Amino acid sequence: LEDVFTHPQAVESTRIYIGYKILWYIDLCFKGKKFPPRGEFEIQGISEEIWPKIIYLIFNWLLLKNNEATNIRELFQLDLLCVLQVLKGLFENETTRNFITDPGKYKSKDSYGYHYADILESVTTIISEISKEKKVLEAYSKFIARISSLPGIVINPDLSTSSAISLAECIYDYYGVQIDREQQEKLILD
Repeated sequence: LEDVFTHPQAVESTRIYIGYKILWYIDLCFKGKKFPPRGEFEIQGISEEIWPKIIYLIFNWLLLKNNEATNIRELFQLDLLCVLQVLKGLFENETTRNFITDPGKYKSKDSYGYHYADILESVTTIISEISKEKKVLEAYSKFIARISSLPGIVINPDLSTSSAISLAECIYDYYGVQIDREQQEKLILD
């Protein structure tokens, strides 16, 4: 912690710092907000005209391969729960959910968009490749359960079934603390 105050440039150039800053930026964009310029603290909104294009560009950056790996894979390895929380925000925001449930409606000459099913397919593949740990699969199952309850989102039956089975067997949270049924329902729905 002392390094943060005595050598801020060294901390700001670390992979972890940059990763969390990217997640913050993505989360702001999913909420329709601009990342504040250096030295400014007021967060402003993104123009409705370019917001769908920004979402598209973010998913291009997240999902397209860069040197045999995707950027979202790198972010998952940094903090899986944080990435799932940011993605959950994309689905929970009605406007951005509209961008991904009907991307053709927001088509422009510069961008087309991603359908949520394509996003989930990519994320599911990456999660299954990076970890077989039960806690990772359960965290993803909770994410799937939450977003499947949202209007306009229909989950692939195989993914839905495997998520339900995983959640039914889940008796511990991500950090290994035993949970009761009421806590489990709260974890899924929050």
